[in-house]
Amino acid sequence: MGSGVAVNAADDYVPEHAVVGDTWPKAIANALAPVVGAVGANSLQGTAEGIAGLIRNIAAKSFGSASAPIPLNPNTRAPYSTADVNRAAGKMQVAASGAPRALAQDIRENAAALARPAEEGASPLQGAAMPTSGLLSGDPGLIAAEQGARLKSAPDFIKRDQNVKAAAAERVEAMRDPEADLGAVMRRAAQAREQRMGAAENDILQREDANRAVDRIRADQGEPLGALANSEVKANASRRLDEALVDQTYIPARAEKNRLFDNAPGRADELPADNIFSSIDRIRGNASDLAPGVLPEDFMRRLNTLRPQMVEHLPESGQMINVGGPGTALGGDLADLRKFIGAAQERAQASGNFDLADNLGRLRTAINRTLEDALGYSEANANYQRFAQRFRPERNDETARFTRELDRSGQNADGELNRGATPPSATADRFLASPEKAASLTRALEGSPAAPAGYAALRDYLRADFAKSALNADGTVNSIRANAWARNNADVLAQFPTVRGEFDDITAAARRGEQMSAQTRADLEAARTARKATEAEVDRSAVGTLLREDPRDVAQKLLGNKYGAGTKLDEINALIKNDPQAGRGWKAAMSEVLTDKV
Repeated sequence: MGSGVAVNAADDYVPEHAVVGDTWPKAIANALAPVVGAVGANSLQGTAEGIAGLIRNIAAKSFGSASAPIPLNPNTRAPYSTADVNRAAGKMQVAASGAPRALAQDIRENAAALARPAEEGASPLQGAAMPTSGLLSGDPGLIAAEQGARLKSAPDFIKRDQNVKAAAAERVEAMRDPEADLGAVMRRAAQAREQRMGAAENDILQREDANRAVDRIRADQGEPLGALANSEVKANASRRLDEALVDQTYIPARAEKNRLFDNAPGRADELPADNIFSSIDRIRGNASDLAPGVLPEDFMRRLNTLRPQMVEHLPESGQMINVGGPGTALGGDLADLRKFIGAAQERAQASGNFDLADNLGRLRTAINRTLEDALGYSEANANYQRFAQRFRPERNDETARFTRELDRSGQNADGELNRGATPPSATADRFLASPEKAASLTRALEGSPAAPAGYAALRDYLRADFAKSALNADGTVNSIRANAWARNNADVLAQFPTVRGEFDDITAAARRGEQMSAQTRADLEAARTARKATEAEVDRSAVGTLLREDPRDVAQKLLGNKYGAGTKLDEINALIKNDPQAGRGWKAAMSEVLTDKV
């Protein structure tokens, strides 16, 4: 590539016409460039400037003003004066002349390089074709001194110049390779571009694969929830919970309670009824008589016949005798009466007769105490205590409200419970409305054979509610909405630790998935940006130049100081150095251009 740079320097610094030799110095400079090759690439510019100084010096001595080949003064558009030319030439020569030893070393090294070229296939120059010492030195001062010799021995120098030019033409001709494939240069450029762009494209493909993998993970997480995100799934889950709570837990427990009382050994025992009679008297004493229909009338009549009636045996004797009943009642009758008191009390409250409702409550308490003290009812009473603690620990407990409604709603014609107040599809929503209600549900299910089924239904209900709130349109879990749902239901979920842990895991996984998705998308965008930058860089480089233009046109422009010749030549050398065919093609392109120069 040194010959190309040298030719370029010759074009830039050696004038077309000179005082001595007319166009020969220019021709010799062009001829010398490919001959010198790499040796002259760095020094030809200084050499050419020395020749220019030489020409100007000669012109100053020969004419009163600068010679026509010397450019006009750009400011005045007039020829330079002799004094101006002398001053310029003197300064140039003083600044450019090197030390004699150094110049001699340069001459020897450059002559040796031409006589024994290191480039493969380059022909050595014979002595007759060797450039003059001034040109070999590259020193403007020496070249200027040599010009004096040219004036004295013009025929010798002209002959020498002709030999140099012929040698240059021979070397350029030797560089030509008719069988070289110029297309190999373009193919190598295309291969280099493909390698650079292929790496960028591969990076994009990897980022796209990573992005799709994250999307699949997020889709897989949301897929099980997608089928649950509708109201019908919630309603069905609530029905299953209701079945576990009512049909498989409460109804069997209530039936067992009643069975134990119905079959208690003390059912046929006469139990003291004094407390019961006192409660009835208190009701009547408060002017809130038991109107017909409040309690079973036949039982009340039997109960009144059992009431003791103490009268004085003889007038003024002070002796009292019982002319009424024994003052006792069958345990079975009292247990049966207790079943009706609760409903009667609710009706009294509903009608606004709160005094009657309170008195009925006292009556029930009296019956309970009587039965609790009866030995024949010990097992039934113990079971009833467990039943009450489980389903009715206190009046305002949600399970107590719920079961009372069940007991008082009766049955329809098919024998099914009337569920108008809370249909099975609304049971879950009722018990999950607050942490206290959820706690009562947990207590009611505890120990029930149906507890696993009830908790499974509860889980499905919560998952369906979660899915409706937290799923995106594409089926992935939205971590923000998922976290909001978990936060809003935290107190209720605390009653079901296992279920709570599951939703915590889902929310955390959704958050990680979104973070990974954001990162992979950012990486993908960065890879696409890098690909655009790589493509622009390749297009601006020698690779892009050789893809767009014929190698000969590229060589022509490089030798004409286009593109930033030095940098571009380095790029081309690096591109083709490991591709012999491309190297031959580029050398052939350069030789064609150099042939025109020589």
